[in-house]
Amino acid sequence: MRFLVSSVPVLVLATTATALAQPALTPLEVPASPAAPAPREPAGNKDPGVATLLSIAGTVVPTAIVVSAAGTENGSVGLVLAGLLGMELGPSLGHWYAGDYLTPGLGMRAGGTALLVVGLGEALQCIDVNDGSCRSGGEAPLLIGAGLFVTGTIYDIATAGHAANTWNKEHLQLAPTMISSAGHATVGVGLGGSF
Repeated sequence: MRFLVSSVPVLVLATTATALAQPALTPLEVPASPAAPAPREPAGNKDPGVATLLSIAGTVVPTAIVVSAAGTENGSVGLVLAGLLGMELGPSLGHWYAGDYLTPGLGMRAGGTALLVVGLGEALQCIDVNDGSCRSGGEAPLLIGAGLFVTGTIYDIATAGHAANTWNKEHLQLAPTMISSAGHATVGVGLGGSF
């Protein structure tokens, strides 16, 4: 039993000495350089094509709703009003996607709508007069209002892609990145964005 107790420390020392000597006997291996990570778009990047398509869809769908509801014999007033509201707000969907909520196009459509309402009110004053003596003066507000509405719609559709690009430039992202250089991995800073 005494032999067993005295041999345990000797075995522990012999194993330790062998383990310490082992790394010097093995050849030094150079680790393989890690593959460079695939470039990726920064999170939250806005696609100009999507912005433009949202503005187009926001214009076409409500217009189709108004035309189809008004074209029926007993058209739904609620559906027409919902479509008109959609025509007012829909062209700005691409800008909203890009984080731009108050657009010049939306302002033009709001002003145009106000003029259309004024012009329509003026024109309705002469609806019961059949002798031709009534001059409403509603033609100018109607024409200017319609022009502003159409111009605001075209503006929002045409500039939606630019709004997405502007958002991307304002939201560039810096992130630590592993860079492989001459067989060595190095930590660097990566700059991501759309240009």
